Amino acid sequence: MAFPFESIEWQNSNAKLQLARGGSKAGGYQFLREKKGFEKHLPSGTTDIQPGDDSEPHLRTMNFDRKKIVRAYHPLDVFGMVDVLKTIPNLQGILQTRRAIQDVLAHVQQPEVRSYIEYEFGQPFDGKVGVLVQDCNTGARGSILEHPHQPGIYRVGVTTPLDPAIQAYMKKIKAVMEEEVCTDDGKRIDAIETLHQGKQIYEESDIRHIDAIIAFYRHVRDSGLMPHTHSYQMEFGFDDVTNEVLFYQARLFKLFSPRAEFEPKSSDNPRIQSRVVFPYGAYGTTPEEGVSFPVAFLDDDGVKRRKKDNDAAYIYANTSTHESTDLSIQPTNVAAYLACSGESQLLPHGHYRWMQKAPVTVMLGNDEDLIPRCRIGSLRKIRVISNGINGMVEFPRQK
Repeated sequence: MAFPFESIEWQNSNAKLQLARGGSKAGGYQFLREKKGFEKHLPSGTTDIQPGDDSEPHLRTMNFDRKKIVRAYHPLDVFGMVDVLKTIPNLQGILQTRRAIQDVLAHVQQPEVRSYIEYEFGQPFDGKVGVLVQDCNTGARGSILEHPHQPGIYRVGVTTPLDPAIQAYMKKIKAVMEEEVCTDDGKRIDAIETLHQGKQIYEESDIRHIDAIIAFYRHVRDSGLMPHTHSYQMEFGFDDVTNEVLFYQARLFKLFSPRAEFEPKSSDNPRIQSRVVFPYGAYGTTPEEGVSFPVAFLDDDGVKRRKKDNDAAYIYANTSTHESTDLSIQPTNVAAYLACSGESQLLPHGHYRWMQKAPVTVMLGNDEDLIPRCRIGSLRKIRVISNGINGMVEFPRQK
């Protein structure tokens, strides 16, 4: 199976070698393990069961004093496979761990999984999946992404599980999700005030350990794991014992490129409705006048509706960190992605899968007017305007 590694120049040849073997999880782990200064940032109890290996000899040497997490990996997950390969956490003992290894290996052979991977990469899937077994950390976990149009600006999202006693009281709420846009020094950019005042307004971050998270992301970047030409997304957690930031995996995002030199402006036409994107909620650029796209909700009906269009904008709303579209949803004409979710969250897997693919992404928040119109097909076109930092969408007012 041919990999996209040859199309991108890695400054560190060993990083490229390790990622081409073990992907964003096992390959990233092994590369950082060989570098000085990363020991305390790697999950303990790690066993790498490479594709085709018998898992039994590995299981017999594992220490099960702590719960385990089992994670499938493949070299192509550096470039995608978001929420495609299976992960099973909170495993107690050898029997549960053995069953989980069998489960993740069987999962990747399912027709819908193979079909999606072949859609994503345009070639037959070789099915050669490895398994990473590690000690399971149950605390906060998150994701961080450097903005491809303004290096030194980071979108950071953290999910913190609630105490079981609080979960019982809160019923459906199991975790607290926070997401912020931050600077190199850990200051939060107040998106609302920045938008209203037309200048950067900084506040103290509400995310615990924000300085350590950003510093570690930069440490990984400087290690050479990822090519310096690209922004990348890193998933991380915290060690239950030491509270150190831990590396989970790293995926390529976008080439670094300049923002466009214009500011999006709303139409004066009273028949046109606008939705303005908060600063740093836009990725990718359009011409100043924007681009008009056929639009649909990103589900099976929406993809069928827009199947004959060369380019289309798709809108999707999710409510949790792992609420992704079904693997059956495989549009081939994604030109713009409109991400909708409450609390200005853009990093959950359900959004990141399509952000990675779309040339332009704009974050719209939880839009209760736009989403229903796209679902039923009453809104047929939408204009997307983005300078790579700020953006907006325009569409006809509902009669």
